[in-house]
Amino acid sequence: MSVPESKSPARRPFFILGSGRCGSTYLYNLLAAHPRIALTNEGKVLDFLWFCSEYAGLPSQHERAFALHVETRLRGLIQPDYLATFAAVFPRHVRAIAEDFYATQFAGKDYWRWGDKLPDPRAALAARELWPDVAYVVLVRDPRDVLCSFRRFADSGAKAVQERLPGWGKRAAAEFCVEFRSLYGYGLPLVPDALLVRYEDLVRTPQQELGRVLAHLDLEPVAAPIDDAAQTELFARHGTSASAEASIGRWRHDLPADEAAFVQQELGDLLTRFGYAD
Repeated sequence: MSVPESKSPARRPFFILGSGRCGSTYLYNLLAAHPRIALTNEGKVLDFLWFCSEYAGLPSQHERAFALHVETRLRGLIQPDYLATFAAVFPRHVRAIAEDFYATQFAGKDYWRWGDKLPDPRAALAARELWPDVAYVVLVRDPRDVLCSFRRFADSGAKAVQERLPGWGKRAAAEFCVEFRSLYGYGLPLVPDALLVRYEDLVRTPQQELGRVLAHLDLEPVAAPIDDAAQTELFARHGTSASAEASIGRWRHDLPADEAAFVQQELGDLLTRFGYAD
């Protein structure tokens, strides 16, 4: 199926990157309502295609561990005599598959930008090879509040959450700090042209931050302002605090003092870089 023509300028991708519980779902809800944006919420279609591209280079009878979300061991299928050809051919079609998916999923919407919210940046970063003009928006939140939110979310009691986040209710601060640094200290700096949005600014001045994001995507701002009622409704869908404002600085009363000091010790440079130093 070919991608249908649009009366709009050429369609270009963008991706929202950031850790879980950093406000990316809130931003997704704001952006998905824009008439010129086709946005999925962790649809992971690009992750799937990236995974397939990696798997396409595994010869039959060989095994390899793939560390995408959950580590999986797979055995190759393509016979070695044909592997080099297949591994070269498959990536040439990934771009068309992704664009066709969005054109089909959002049929009837005259969008200019399409993309996804991706907690794992590897596939999104690899997208630059296919779409050199891809845009990135990075969400960051005070890691101490992120840790508190993870724990509250994991302890919510919902069966689906318990199955997806086993043991996260008692998640160690040391493990969390390693993951946070891996993402924000090593991974996301590889995208120097990304727009950085702080969760706290998005909550307190949503219209202003949304305008910055849309300008970064070369899109016009939305006409309707974001009122307090709309913001509260969006936050309630995914929040773990009584209100959006209450979610800011929650670590001061939710995080034990020794853990707060540990996060400060392990991530102090990132706290300073993103404006969270006390």
